[in-house]
Parts: sequence; structure tokens; C-alpha cells
Amino acid sequence: MLIILLLVVFMIGTFFGFMFIKNTIAHWLVGGISFLLLAGSVAMLTMHIRDNWGMKEVTTSTTHQIYTAGDKSAPYGMMIKAEIGKNTDNYVFVYRNNEKSEKADTNFKPDEKHISEAVKKSATYKLVDDTKATVTTKTTRRVWSSDFYKLLFSVGGEQNELVKQNSVVSVPKDTWLVLTQDQVKKLSQEAPAMQKQMEAQLKADPQKAAQLAALQKSNPTEYAKMQVKQIKQLLGITLLNESDSKKLFARQQELVMATMTKLKSPQVIIGHFSQILAAFPKAFRMSFSFGNFKALVVNYHGATRISKINIHSDKVEGQSGVTTISQANLDLAKIQFQESLK
Repeated sequence: MLIILLLVVFMIGTFFGFMFIKNTIAHWLVGGISFLLLAGSVAMLTMHIRDNWGMKEVTTSTTHQIYTAGDKSAPYGMMIKAEIGKNTDNYVFVYRNNEKSEKADTNFKPDEKHISEAVKKSATYKLVDDTKATVTTKTTRRVWSSDFYKLLFSVGGEQNELVKQNSVVSVPKDTWLVLTQDQVKKLSQEAPAMQKQMEAQLKADPQKAAQLAALQKSNPTEYAKMQVKQIKQLLGITLLNESDSKKLFARQQELVMATMTKLKSPQVIIGHFSQILAAFPKAFRMSFSFGNFKALVVNYHGATRISKINIHSDKVEGQSGVTTISQANLDLAKIQFQESLK
């Protein structure tokens, strides 16, 4: 690193100029210039350490086709995903990088031995309207802006330093499945029964069996779409794509907010609002309970604004068929209802 040598030279020049040169002009000329050069060198070194001054970022992009992690003879493709953390949109994927590979590859698994590099890498996926699955990796690295800066600051190892790396797997939305490990397990358990049921149906309807056989040969893509749709129904996977799901979730949040603003006493459940929203994605994958929540807040609003409740009861001698609750009892019921929501 030439800059260190320059710092030493300018430091000596500053010390020698101010301490040993007696001639006033030479004293200030040598000492002053050396000091200015020393200050400039310190500033450049500081900018290099803090802002990587003297280097530039270069981004490269590579794309290659990927292949199913499942049975290679299946008409549809499959990729297995495992999210790193919670709601990070960063995944480890299992698929084949080579069509002839016997075993699927585990991709984008963080290297625990090199954590500083691992945190700079991420991988996600998107569903696309295509027939082939691909992975595109964009890598950004730092390189020296010129040989001069390399000579000035280089200490080794800085050239091609990784800044960030993002990989996006593009998966055909109609002919591929993106499954979690739990879904793969469920599929392996229920697939035999599904296969037997289909065989029984085809045996009972030879014409349909012939049509499916012809479709498999004449239009493998449509045949794959049909099987993917059946498997998604079996696993309870929403047919919405990721973009539509996010839009639906955002709309549901808006409806919750709009409903809560109509509450007479929204502070009763406002403390639970963040937990309710946090539960949306998890609930949405299974049985989404947004309707139940909406009914709760709507009924709460109604319960807190009514002035009289009529209860129909069995006729008792000396009483009418309708009993009117007093305002005191009504207020007590409201308080108990509020407490039940806390």
C-alpha cells in the first residue's frame, strides 16, 4: 500500500521542515507543503476505508436452465423450498442443475464458515408464464477504478470483493410445483391413493383414458398443467400467484382498517391489531379467518350501540313473552363483552 509509505514520508517532511530548517521561507515551504500533503493523504485513506474511494462496483448477470427435483419421468417439474428465517423472502432451493444428474442439488444454502459472505447473498423465486425453469444470478463486486488506485491503496484481497449477490429462480406457474418439505411429505403419502383413484376412474371410462393418453403424447404441456392443478388441489395450495396473493392481502388489511375505524371503542382491540395482521399470512395458507374477524368487529360495533335488548322466553304465569333488560344490565353486558376481547 503506497499510501502508507507516502504518509511516513510526508510526516517526516513535516517534522523536519518545522523543527530543523531555520530559514523562514524554507521552513514554511517544506513544512507547510509536507503538512498539506500529509493531510491530503490521510483524507484519501479515510475516504478509501469509509467509502471505498478508488474502487467501482461492477455487476454481472448469468442465467441457466434448471431441472426438476422430483421424478425425472414426471410430466411436471418440482422445486423444493425452505425459507431462511421468517418472512425473509430468502430461500434454500432443491432442484437439479444438470438434467442428467441422479440426485437433486441443494442450492443457496448459507456457508456457515464464511458468514460475512453468506449475509451478502440472497435467493428468491417468482412464478412466470413460461415452460422452462431458469435461475438468474446478479453479482455485484468491487474492482479498482484504475491501476493508480490499486497501486496507492491495495493491500491484497480487495479486488473482486463481493458486495451483493441476488438469485431469482423463475418457475413456470402452470407446469411446475414449488413445495415445502411438509408438502412434499404429504404428497408422497397421498399420491398412491390419488393414483389408484385415477386408475379406477380411467378403467371405468375407457374413452376418457384414451383421451388422456392421446393428450399426453400430443400436448405434454397441457397434460402437465392438468396434473399440477390436481396436485395443488390435493395439497390445498392457492391458485393465486404470488403477486395476486400480495394484492389480496393488502386489500384485506384495508378492509380491516376500514372496519376498525367504525368501532365505537376501537381501543378495546387495537392492542391486538398487530398480532392479527401478523397472523394473516399463516392463516391465509390454511383456512383464512378474515371473515370471522370482520364479523367480530362488526358485531362488537352493533353490541355497543344498541339501547335495548329484547329476549324471547318461555311464557311464565304472570309474565309476557318478551322480557326487557334494564339499561344497567345492558351496560354490564357491554363491559363483560369488552373484557372478553382483551
